Amino acid sequence: MTREEYFCKEFVEKIYYFCLKKTGNVQEAEDLSSEIAVEILTALRKGTIPEHFEGWVWTIARNRYARWADKKHKNREMELSRIFQTSNEKYQRDRSRLETLKNMAERYDGYGISIRKVMEQKSQNPGLLGVVSDLIQVDKKYEVAIETALGNAVQNIVV
Repeated sequence: MTREEYFCKEFVEKIYYFCLKKTGNVQEAEDLSSEIAVEILTALRKGTIPEHFEGWVWTIARNRYARWADKKHKNREMELSRIFQTSNEKYQRDRSRLETLKNMAERYDGYGISIRKVMEQKSQNPGLLGVVSDLIQVDKKYEVAIETALGNAVQNIVV
């Protein structure tokens, strides 16, 4: 029996289960055990004659697994970093938009000049409650319908 045949008979299945235990995934175990087998068979075909065959096989298997795990870990880190960066960018855009909208609401941007002037005096006039759009609350699904129905009346001042 050749060294290659001996390896296939005695170690291929064991290496697959080693990989399955390490990866927890059938497809990854198949891929990784194939890579290990190819590395071992290539070395044997090139004339490598290990002194302690079994120890040599398991050293290759552990080293290949370690490289695979490092690569997977780095890929996961890069993916998490990308997700974090994308989420952070979205957060910053949303935060900036919120600040802009708050500032617009405080200054009553988009309202007529007379309404803005009256609302600037709101703190000095306790009977002034606000404009209709600030005082009503509507379910999200009805917002467009209510805005359409009210039209410019959303700018009416409530006292």
